[in-house]
Formats: sequence, C-alpha cells, structure tokens
Amino acid sequence: IATVVISWVIIVSTVVTIIIVFDPLGGKMAPYPSAGPNHLDSRESSQLLNGLKTAATSVWETRIKLLCCCVGKDDHTRVAFSSTAELFSTYFSDTDLVPSDIAAGLTLLHQQQDNIRNSQEPDEVISHSPGPPQEADLDTELANCHHYMQFAAAAYGWPLYVYRNPFTGLCKIGGDCCRSGTTDYDLVGGDRLHCHFGSILHTTGLQYRDFIHISFHDKVYELPFLVALDHRKESVVVAVRGTMSLQDILTDLSAESETLNLECGVQDCSAHKGISQAARYVYQRLVNDGILSQAFSIAPEYRLGGG
Repeated sequence: IATVVISWVIIVSTVVTIIIVFDPLGGKMAPYPSAGPNHLDSRESSQLLNGLKTAATSVWETRIKLLCCCVGKDDHTRVAFSSTAELFSTYFSDTDLVPSDIAAGLTLLHQQQDNIRNSQEPDEVISHSPGPPQEADLDTELANCHHYMQFAAAAYGWPLYVYRNPFTGLCKIGGDCCRSGTTDYDLVGGDRLHCHFGSILHTTGLQYRDFIHISFHDKVYELPFLVALDHRKESVVVAVRGTMSLQDILTDLSAESETLNLECGVQDCSAHKGISQAARYVYQRLVNDGILSQAFSIAPEYRLGGG
C-alpha cells in the first residue's frame, strides 16, 4: 500500500510540476517568412499580432476556468472570464516567464524587503497635537467608523464571525444554524442562511425586526448586502460585502474601464468595470425592488447612513 501511495504522490507531483513550469505560449512563435520580419507589411504584421494575442487570451481563459471551476457558468461569469483573461494576457504579453519564475521572484523580493526592513533605522516620530475643535471632530469620525464597521463586518456573514470568535462563535450561532422553516425576515440566496442571520444579529446587536432586507445572493457582479434600521444613529444603513468568494475575485479582476453616464454633466468619466457593475446591481435592487422605500416608510424621519 505504501508503494502505491508513494507512486501516486510522485505522479501527481510530476503533473503539477509540468503544469506550473510548462508555458504553452512559448510554442506560439511568429512564423516569419524566409525574408525576415522586416519584410512583413502592416497588414501581415497586424494579423500576426492579433493571432498571438488571441492565442494568449485563450490560454489565460483556460487557466482561469480551471482555477474557478466551481463558479457558475452564466453570462456574467463568461464575460468576467474573458475580461480577466484579456487583462492577464495584456499584462504578461512582453514577459517571457512561467509561474515558477514568478514564484521565485516573489520569494526573492520578500527576502529583499525583510533585509531592508531589518537594516533601517527607526523613523523619528513627530508628535502633533490637534486643537480642541479638530480633536473633537476626529473623535466623532472615529466613533462613527467604529459603529458602522459592525455593519460592514456583519455583511460577511458567519465565516468572519467565527474567525473573529474562534472559541465561542460556533456555540453562539449553532442554534440558528440548525433552525429550519420559514422566517419573518427577508433572506435571499446563499447557503446556511440561518447561520448568516444569527451571526449578523450577534455582530450588530440589533433585533430581527430591525432588518429590512438581507441578500446573500453571490454571483459575478452581484454582491451580497443588507439593509437595516439603526435606531441609535436614526439612519438607514446599507452594508455591502467586500471580496470574499471566487465570484468576488472575478468581479475585482474585471478591471477594464467602463464609461459612466453621469447626470451631473461631467464628461469623459470612467470607472472599474467590475465595481461599476456591482454598484449598479445594488442600486437597482435598492430602488427597483422598493427596499429603500420600505425602509423609509417604516422610519420616515431617518436618513441614509453608512454603507
């Protein structure tokens, strides 16, 4: 049995090594004619470059699909695969490297940074005491950040709660995870919804009736978010989850520019495509689904707070 296990370990290690070291783009050399590359006209050069770019994008798209094999195959995901592949192929177009070279370079860079950090003298600390009005404003801002950060952390659901409370987290939300059946609050999408909601209650300290909408629907360009009534600050809070899943990573890597059509009249505005699409999704859900209208109908005197 030990021999069989060792043999499989060797085979798997060999396959992984080949995948990491072998660069399929290295075989896609330009088929220059016998007269040399200088005799190519502009049309032939353009066709050649387009062919190489298409081949590189195809290779990167295959790699990304293998890494994200558990992600769904909807239209947004396919667009994100293509956008991310084009980004990587463009970034590494003039770099003759394989993943093993990149790993070695990052290791050397880390060692160099450690050596520089150890050899540096401690910087001189310059103390500056703000005046009373400025200090009061700063204290207020820090208090608001601490308060609304609880909602931002709650949007990550039970994984972050258990990470922050490794010894007591599971015990506190265990009963909520085992609960089944319908609920009085609005939960949309995702797995282990009751675990998520239990962790949100413990993190924010609110009651279930204080939540207007909680969505753990997680897809490319479609982020989980929650809407709650914050009675302490008399505000409606919209908290959107940050990067956590493979879908979120694909959203972040959709980094091409997208033109923004702003009503304020500013021209030539552009934004990160993935973030812009995600923000548009949350906005449409809040407005078109009547989530904000429902919140302000319950508490008309409240304002739109942190998010």
